Amino acid sequence: MTGLVLSGGGLWAAAQIGVLRALEEMGIEADFIVGTSAGAVVGALYACGLAPDAIGELACQIDAHWFRVPWTQLLWNILRTRRLPTHVMAVDQFSGLVEPWLRNRSFDSAVRPVLITATDLVHRQVVAWGPPDIRFDEVLGAHTGTIRVAQEVDLWTAVRASTAFPGLFAPVRLADRILVDGGVGDDFPVDVAILAGADRIIGVWIDEPLTWQPPSRDIHAASLLYQSLAVMIRQLSTVRPAMVPARPQVTIRIPMDAGRPTARDIPRLIDTGYRCALERRSALQALVA
Repeated sequence: MTGLVLSGGGLWAAAQIGVLRALEEMGIEADFIVGTSAGAVVGALYACGLAPDAIGELACQIDAHWFRVPWTQLLWNILRTRRLPTHVMAVDQFSGLVEPWLRNRSFDSAVRPVLITATDLVHRQVVAWGPPDIRFDEVLGAHTGTIRVAQEVDLWTAVRASTAFPGLFAPVRLADRILVDGGVGDDFPVDVAILAGADRIIGVWIDEPLTWQPPSRDIHAASLLYQSLAVMIRQLSTVRPAMVPARPQVTIRIPMDAGRPTARDIPRLIDTGYRCALERRSALQALVA
């Protein structure tokens, strides 16, 4: 079985839409998809039957204003309640764009099998949801700290949990679990695809630059926190796949070397993913031959 793994990456995940378009043109169809964080959004929409171009049209409707922090209101609420908030950003507009396609859609009703991952803060685990007919190696999962959640949720709830970046977006509570962004525990879940039975992997990895160019002036706390998370996430992305048996793999690396994109860059990012996939055409065709 071929597993298609879609990593996190924020707006850079728009490049994954271009990869999907290229794979379709090559006639390459994965047996199932594993998505985390922003990759969970792309993967879930694709699993529900949306064509890459349709997902691209949705992505191009994203407005940068949706993701602005309301600092004045936030500071006022902190002073009024004397409590720090669980999150600083509401994404109602983005939810309104994606939710109609995913709410009340069960995993076993999707057109394409998909697994979605998140990070459970309470039990210190990576958790995964998926259709019941995909097997999962529980013994190897215990070794990697990954479990398949028996509790049924719809695709929208799983995606909300997988994209709940700590501090920015609200966590998702399910039973005794507090769930946040899948990228915190496993940003490139190749290991989850192997746990689910993949014997070959197509990975789309949106990878941070290998070095950070610090600003000449003082470094503010948010930047330090982000760069610290980037180091942790990159280390996990290389260590976790080594904890499971190796499988033949082709990784389409999307380098984040061009700075932080804005919503206006989404068409360019889609094209970047398309071109990166075409550059690996020979390797991809050999993998699935």
